[in-house]
Amino acid sequence: MVGGLLGNRDIAEPLLRVVETPGVAQALLTPTAQSEDPEVPLAFGARLITGGALEDLLGMVDLLLGALDSPEE
Repeated sequence: MVGGLLGNRDIAEPLLRVVETPGVAQALLTPTAQSEDPEVPLAFGARLITGGALEDLLGMVDLLLGALDSPEE
């Protein structure tokens, strides 16, 4: 699923530009909290993966993209 999104130049190029912006990748991978919330983005992502929420979210995105691509009847 992600490969299809990254294979789309209209999506991949802006996404990569954002990630290459100074501070974005560093903020996503930081091991210490930067605000009052004690959870860092990397830990939040890991919790989504291990809890199954990410799989559910990607399934919904896949379903929606499939509905957009299907021909109208």
